[in-house]
Amino acid sequence: MGKHLKLARPRMAYVQRYGIGLGTLETWITRGKKAEDPPPLDEPADMGKWWGRVMHGPVPQKFREVALKAFEQRDFKDVKGLSMEENVAALRVTLAINKQLLDEALATKDEGTVGLRQRNYERCFNLLRLAEQSLLDLKKKRGELLDKEKVVDDLTKMVETYRLWRERMTRDIMVNLEGRLCSRRAKIIFKFLREHIEASIEEVRRAEDLFLANGLKDANT
Repeated sequence: MGKHLKLARPRMAYVQRYGIGLGTLETWITRGKKAEDPPPLDEPADMGKWWGRVMHGPVPQKFREVALKAFEQRDFKDVKGLSMEENVAALRVTLAINKQLLDEALATKDEGTVGLRQRNYERCFNLLRLAEQSLLDLKKKRGELLDKEKVVDDLTKMVETYRLWRERMTRDIMVNLEGRLCSRRAKIIFKFLREHIEASIEEVRRAEDLFLANGLKDANT
């Protein structure tokens, strides 16, 4: 660690914030340098944890008081609420962070830290699971989600109806065409050509049969 610790504020600002002497502040900084764990002077809420890692004795009550005062002085007027989707996304990021922290703790084999981070990971995981279920329920109520089984059922019925319609189509065309013929001569010619017309229709529509077969296969997978 470098010889000098870069501080965001003048030393006297921290002296006033924590209600301590300059010598005490220098002691904190020196001990932090030696442990390669500088005091988080700008984050009063983290000072208690730092004290437990670097210093000795009970954590000073003033840390809690300063943290509470700093929290009360924060400006929250520009803070905006998150949508359910945004909250779920934020929880996913938090879970990923907790997983990384847990992996780091497992590498150090520090049982205390592992236990703490394991609990944090599990709590975050459960919160995310509940949030995702809530989001799913909300989307269902909004009509934003489709029921897969219902969609497949509807598609299957549609394809089956088309298949039946397709099977009758050649016959229906021939009946309709025969009904349009008025003269006896035309009917005789139609009777002679009927077999060829039906065969031509079936040949042209083979592509539809292939499409229909694929559609039924996709609907059932």
